[in-house]
Amino acid sequence: MLNGNIDALVGIYHSSWHVTLIVTTVAISAGFLEEYLTRGYLFNLCQRLLNHYHVTTYPLLIASLFNSLIFGSLHLMNYFLGGQGLTATLQQVFYATCMGLLFSAFRIATNTIYIGAILHFLLDWQLSITQGAAGVSDWLGIIIIFLPMALFSLLFIMTVDQQVKKQHLYLIQQ
Repeated sequence: MLNGNIDALVGIYHSSWHVTLIVTTVAISAGFLEEYLTRGYLFNLCQRLLNHYHVTTYPLLIASLFNSLIFGSLHLMNYFLGGQGLTATLQQVFYATCMGLLFSAFRIATNTIYIGAILHFLLDWQLSITQGAAGVSDWLGIIIIFLPMALFSLLFIMTVDQQVKKQHLYLIQQ
């Protein structure tokens, strides 16, 4: 609601079929490709590196922070390539990083990227995704919504990490 997602969905409903098709295609592409790259490939790569170097202290947390920071940083392209303002881009980097932690928690809880990819698609599924320039929101509102989400996600991931270590489980096969 903070970013006008409800209004954006109504806007899609009132758009022509070809605009709806374009918006849907871009949102699906962004949602699934970014999730595959970050929570799929980079998450597994980080786990493999941590296993290779015998890092046993909070490996899920490290992998989640790594891929969430990469995910957030990917949104810097909107400033450099998309003509989006710096403040709006920094806000997007912040909330994308927080969302990345939530998507990592879903990835860990379900061992699949599909929940995150579907949520990512739904968040991106708005007319503004094809326009490139996002507006500036209130920082306080963004922090109030996304920081607790990130903190709860981190607590969940740390709890799972502790359970994995306690039960001597292996996260991935070598």
